[in-house]
Amino acid sequence: MFGNILIDKIQLNISEKDLEWAGYTVEDFKRNTRKVLLKYYNKTAFRVYSQRNAVKINLTPTRYIISGSPDIDNNLQMPSEDWFYSLIKELNFNDRKLAFALYVVELHLTKNIITKHHPSKYIDYLFNRKYKRMKATIIQSNTKGRTLSIATPKNNITKKDTTGDRQFIFYEKIQQLKDKRGGWYIDLKEHINPEILPFGTVSNDGRRLYLNNNLHILRVELQYKYSNRLKKLAQFIMKSKLSKNLTFDIFIDEMKKKTLYNTLESYYINELEEYIFYKPSKTTQEKNLSIWKRLLSDLIDNTDTKLMAGLYNDCGLGNKYQSCIKDIQPKMNKELYQELHTKLCTLNRNENLQNSSPLLAVSGSG
Repeated sequence: MFGNILIDKIQLNISEKDLEWAGYTVEDFKRNTRKVLLKYYNKTAFRVYSQRNAVKINLTPTRYIISGSPDIDNNLQMPSEDWFYSLIKELNFNDRKLAFALYVVELHLTKNIITKHHPSKYIDYLFNRKYKRMKATIIQSNTKGRTLSIATPKNNITKKDTTGDRQFIFYEKIQQLKDKRGGWYIDLKEHINPEILPFGTVSNDGRRLYLNNNLHILRVELQYKYSNRLKKLAQFIMKSKLSKNLTFDIFIDEMKKKTLYNTLESYYINELEEYIFYKPSKTTQEKNLSIWKRLLSDLIDNTDTKLMAGLYNDCGLGNKYQSCIKDIQPKMNKELYQELHTKLCTLNRNENLQNSSPLLAVSGSG
């Protein structure tokens, strides 16, 4: 089923002093952590290292390997919560002392949604909206696509970081998969129901995704990269403003109750509602469109807007086109807003992910 949250990146830090307090030696801890992770992940999907008197574990949970299957290395699917908790227990991270001393210092929560239009249309729309305490920036733009960042301003202008401590990233996933895989299809770790994808985009057995023009996937990542901002997530989970740090024992308690994924998705939705979708598209400016403008609106729905503008300009009708666009834009914006809001901000149930195919988190139609 679609609609599941993905943990695309997590970084855990523990000071060497706290590690010894928990009863572990630094080198043995790193050696055992690497040994366990290598059983379930490609060696490029994680990093265990020492820096500034601390041990750091950086992991991409979505790049897990299915036992007995070839390594299908992509980050489209999330392992089941039971699977993930079993991994944590094998790492011994559920040891109470250790979990209390492990700090979550970086976290990327992600959804992929199947969209009606090409992702660039949504990126252009979001780029032109206004946000409170956030700034929209195109951080990558080329012939293959654009990446949009909506982020808090960086606090220290001398740092190389381009953004602050919270950012939302929007980009086209299909093009990224083509660039990385160099082909026209990608094999999946878990099968999906072919009936819920556009015709011709998935194999009959639901194990292969075809990267053709009929499939549009917009990836939306919520990224936190400084631990002081993650206290908000700790407070959300603990339901207390007294929580100051996101320690891993908080995640352990949620996994024991099998509620971690649902809780993270609820938080992800709350953040989108607060910072991205806090102000619906205006509807007061909508006009009763003539039949020709309605036809143009339908045509634009299935065509690149820049291509359309170029065609009208070549015919000497550029001014007429721009005049029509001003009339139909409010209707188009409202539809884009409603689609994004519905598919990103609908809370989904996340049980039995291995059996229900946690690929491409999207709700509703696709």
